[in-house]
Amino acid sequence: MKYCIIEDEKHSRLMLEALIKKVRPTWVCTNFFDRVSTAVEWYKENPQPDLFFVDVQLKDGVSFSIFEQVKSEAPIIFTTAYDEFAIRAFEVKSVDYLLKPIDENKLVLAISKFEEYHSETERKQTDFDELLALVKSGKQEYRKRFMVSNVDSYFKIDVGDIAFFKSENGLTKAILFNGEEHHLDLTLEKLEYQLDPIQFFRANRHLILHIDAVVKFENYFGGKLSVFTKPSQKEDAIISRLKASAFKKWFDQ
Repeated sequence: MKYCIIEDEKHSRLMLEALIKKVRPTWVCTNFFDRVSTAVEWYKENPQPDLFFVDVQLKDGVSFSIFEQVKSEAPIIFTTAYDEFAIRAFEVKSVDYLLKPIDENKLVLAISKFEEYHSETERKQTDFDELLALVKSGKQEYRKRFMVSNVDSYFKIDVGDIAFFKSENGLTKAILFNGEEHHLDLTLEKLEYQLDPIQFFRANRHLILHIDAVVKFENYFGGKLSVFTKPSQKEDAIISRLKASAFKKWFDQ
């Protein structure tokens, strides 16, 4: 796997490269740039890597302008020191983000997300104008309700009534606290960024939990967590070792 780091702070670049080498020793850093102009000049004439790690603010401008001049053919993981609302925008519009100083576990999560969801056929084009607008707006709006159908009728369900979202056999279901189930025409990937992260947590590939649906959780083997929910499920929700710390922090805030 080939990647490029676009970062104007030498120390940050070296630290990131060292972390990537540690967690993905077979990956190769093909290039690094500290300016918009040099990155644009290079990629106008040369092939792009499989993945970009991109800082937002460079020596000669905002890194978004690179991909306004050269079409992005590879997924992007932003590295940023921006505040929470901006970070949420980066997460919506890119593969993921890494908040400086970069944490090794979060780097692994971001890389795993890239490997899991961004195959050759699933790559998406980042809308940098929309991303910049979100960053400048200072706010992020989240879902308040969903419209669902029942034969020929339509009605709404409020987000606060949903205990969790599940993905089964390619279908997404919203399970309410009263036990009702409703199908939604949205993937968990899209839902994740429409939901308030204070209230909802992406437990794993198949499940998004509401905070009030979590009854308790217990330590599981391999550093994982086993979560008990209401309404109960046939199988306990399992939180991976890499997500365990983030889950505990979410549960405790």
